[in-house]
Amino acid sequence: MERTATLFLGAGVNGGITNESGVKMPLGDALSVEIASSLLASPGLDLPLVQTAQLARARVGEQQFNRFMYSFLSQFKPGRAHLSAIQLPWDSIFTTNYDLLIESAALAHEDIPAGTITPIYSQSTDISSLSESSIPYYKLHGSIDQANTPEGRLIIAQADYADYLRLRVPMFSRLRRDLARRTFVFVGYSLTDSNFLQLLEQCKQLLEMALLPPSYAVKRSFSDAEVAY
Repeated sequence: MERTATLFLGAGVNGGITNESGVKMPLGDALSVEIASSLLASPGLDLPLVQTAQLARARVGEQQFNRFMYSFLSQFKPGRAHLSAIQLPWDSIFTTNYDLLIESAALAHEDIPAGTITPIYSQSTDISSLSESSIPYYKLHGSIDQANTPEGRLIIAQADYADYLRLRVPMFSRLRRDLARRTFVFVGYSLTDSNFLQLLEQCKQLLEMALLPPSYAVKRSFSDAEVAY
């Protein structure tokens, strides 16, 4: 089977995921509140995630911050969306998530993945040895299990975006090589989210094109303006 679809996976795919205590996985502003409460002793702090993460990391240090992120996010298990996604024969997956839910879904016994999910954290990773059955999983914002390495460092605070441009954005070169045969599928992104719009612009600039290839966004609801965009 020829695989010609590339999945872009955003934080929204984690919506509704709960831990064993029934607590929902926090996204965006809710994660900012959790970090402020746990690491800054400031549960009422109302700041964007990039600012709260910057303050927390400065206060407790990067390694302790990373340990908190790993411990906290690891308590959540894959949902139906993750288990379904790994069964589809994607050519590659790009994500701005740093959790391990896709990797965990690929190891779940009840669902068989369409290929071997292979996390990749930077352009320096050698992908020449990947087999035809491999599905490269490009983690553009790092990964909680690799957060203490240069390649897997989390892109979560404002100061991190220099690393993003240097280490992660060049990974789009894979898309440039195969552009003519690709369909993009965006899942878990809001079409009004500034990070998502920036991601689209980076795709177009780095692929040296005015418009994206045939693309689809899977959303719970949408407006006519979003469809036109």
